[in-house]
Amino acid sequence: MKTLFTFIFIIISPNIFASNIKEWNKWMHESRNPIDGEMKCKITDQIVLEVKDGKPARFTGITNGPKIGDTLNFNYSSYNESIGLILKNQKKEYFNYEIPAVKGFGIKSKSIRFEKNTLSKQSFYMDEDMIGLDFSFMGLNNHFNMKRYYKTDWEGVFTQIYKTQTIIITLDCRHKTDKIEEMINLYKKYPGKLKIKK
Repeated sequence: MKTLFTFIFIIISPNIFASNIKEWNKWMHESRNPIDGEMKCKITDQIVLEVKDGKPARFTGITNGPKIGDTLNFNYSSYNESIGLILKNQKKEYFNYEIPAVKGFGIKSKSIRFEKNTLSKQSFYMDEDMIGLDFSFMGLNNHFNMKRYYKTDWEGVFTQIYKTQTIIITLDCRHKTDKIEEMINLYKKYPGKLKIKK
């Protein structure tokens, strides 16, 4: 039903540039099925740094939070023009974002990007061997970077900075469902937002 309304809008709106409709409709048709990828990531090290009353403190975890040796789930899922990104386990959710796609670089490209600039700044990129996420909002800064080191094995670092506390987590990850190539092949052709006359 949602798709039907989208096509009706395209047909009846006189303000849409005709040159963009065909390309956009083709891509929307190709992206109608969700893509869901998942990695299982073991926490190999964790450092928590903070300052209280001017004195530094260092810990290997947070009370009731994930510990070294615990597993985090990293999920990436896309549908049409956006990607969802989640890093969590049953004890803590480190991030849960939905970020819109940026116009693709064409079929020869090996990387894709997603970006959102509103009250918060969110950006995500992915290629065959690297993944990167940056988020900032009101003093909270999350950074998540991953690198493939063997076939479907990835290594990563998650850093969270908030006020006077910094959390650094190193991860060793294994794909449970690998959709990297499929996602790149789809979004590198993304034509960008449908152009509408103002």
